[in-house]
Amino acid sequence: MNRIDDTILYYINDKLNNPILEKFMKFFTFLGDFCLIWIIYCVAAYFRGERKLAIALVIVMLIVNAVNNGFIKAIFRRNRPFEDHPDIKISIDNPYGSSFPSGHSANGFACAMVIMYFYPNYGFFALIFASLIAISRMILKVHYFTDVVFGSLVGVLIGVSLIAFL
Repeated sequence: MNRIDDTILYYINDKLNNPILEKFMKFFTFLGDFCLIWIIYCVAAYFRGERKLAIALVIVMLIVNAVNNGFIKAIFRRNRPFEDHPDIKISIDNPYGSSFPSGHSANGFACAMVIMYFYPNYGFFALIFASLIAISRMILKVHYFTDVVFGSLVGVLIGVSLIAFL
């Protein structure tokens, strides 16, 4: 697993490293910081009168943060790529916490699942946003590939579980 992660990390660092892509990815990471884009969507849904959607989004974010960031990260405590590889430089502030699994990815995919449940025709756009946020974490070299994949899976599982409960 480490070999795959390192291969992808160095491919991104050596082949995809450019200022335009980095600026683009910083924007998507910013949208994922503290669940910003999902909270904005949640508030907008609430004021549009879609209270069930707003409540479901709040619940799924709370569950993801408790399970992913509070429980799973505490177990694995994986270093971030730039911590393991001194030659890897990042252009954003050092993220808080450990690397595995990606909280941005988990929250993004959990919220996207909930949005898709309420809006099957438009939920695809939420998946695109979640994917871009997840990819941004690798491009900015603050997460390994497996961090993002596992975080995305955690998000999908929590999102689908909440939908089943609803």
